[in-house]
Amino acid sequence: MTTRLLTDGASCPDAPSGHPVMLTTRDGVRFDVRCAPGEDVLSAAARAGYVLPSMCHKGSCGACSATVEGAHELGEHSPQALPEKDRAAGASLLCCTYPTEPLQVSLPFEGNRVIHGSVPERQAQVLAVDAVSPDGLTVRVRLALEPDEVSGAAVEFESGQFVEVSLPGLEVRRAYSLANVANWDGEAELLVRRQPGGWFSGILADWLANGFEGAQVVVRGPMGAFGLHENGVRPRWFVAGGTGLAPLASMVRRMAEWGDPQPVRIYLGVNAQPELPDLDLLPELAEAFDALPDAALVPCVWHPDGAWDGVVGTPADALEKDLTELVAASCGGPVDWPDLYVCGPPALVDAATRAAVDVGVPADQVHSERCLPS
Repeated sequence: MTTRLLTDGASCPDAPSGHPVMLTTRDGVRFDVRCAPGEDVLSAAARAGYVLPSMCHKGSCGACSATVEGAHELGEHSPQALPEKDRAAGASLLCCTYPTEPLQVSLPFEGNRVIHGSVPERQAQVLAVDAVSPDGLTVRVRLALEPDEVSGAAVEFESGQFVEVSLPGLEVRRAYSLANVANWDGEAELLVRRQPGGWFSGILADWLANGFEGAQVVVRGPMGAFGLHENGVRPRWFVAGGTGLAPLASMVRRMAEWGDPQPVRIYLGVNAQPELPDLDLLPELAEAFDALPDAALVPCVWHPDGAWDGVVGTPADALEKDLTELVAASCGGPVDWPDLYVCGPPALVDAATRAAVDVGVPADQVHSERCLPS
């Protein structure tokens, strides 16, 4: 692997005293920053002009997890964001990693996922707000982004990335994955599960009840390291919990647009039937399924009522069953493991990852992102 050095924190004239940190991406791009006393690695990188993939900035989502070598203190964080087994293997959360000596950080993404400078922001007009589940709580939001000097009208991102949404003049932001694909028309599409007391949930409830004519938002991004990996023709299986479907839907739509030949399977899990998104209300995703040569949707309901005749349990349960059947079908020979993409609540991500690794799926074929209610 060839390492490309982008910069050295020492070259910055206002670099503070503190500990040097060398960060290296998966494809060998290296950049050096310096953490001031009491400063976390994520903040030090941003101050030096490098915005690393992250989401919550408070140790609760796990999006900034990386392998860290060198002594450091780990601040307050959720054990779901950094399980103890990952911590024991050298992982840390960069938003709450405070060096006590020079550090070397191995980032689990490629250099093109690091934003140089500030995160782009664009104004957007609300085009549509539609409930897409029988209980009315899962909402599809379509936005038209205003052109800017860099991208013009285009919306450029990698399927799997997210944006932050705010209202003009307000600092409150919420992160949502993009459910559509990159396009030249300026459109962005979000899937949001309305939460009791949620800030953006309240705004959506008002728009649904009273209309959204003239409504505008500010879109910040795209950001994030979650996305498709080139894998030849190995099958791709997607595991989604609730609106964790959004980035996976974007990936499936991108595969259909590019004519990818891999077999596709989506395990979509909800607690009860009324939460299941209606594909008739997500026509672009339904069209992508029709366009792919071998695609299947596996709805999973954890607590069904008497009318449900589909898979009972979580997507992790269904995934484990199907992976076990792959092992049995191999009759002791090599298994054609699929690449797995998992997005949803931390408990689902952990359960699906554990099921996959325990049955024998190589760890580097399991890609995940946790999403939290907001």
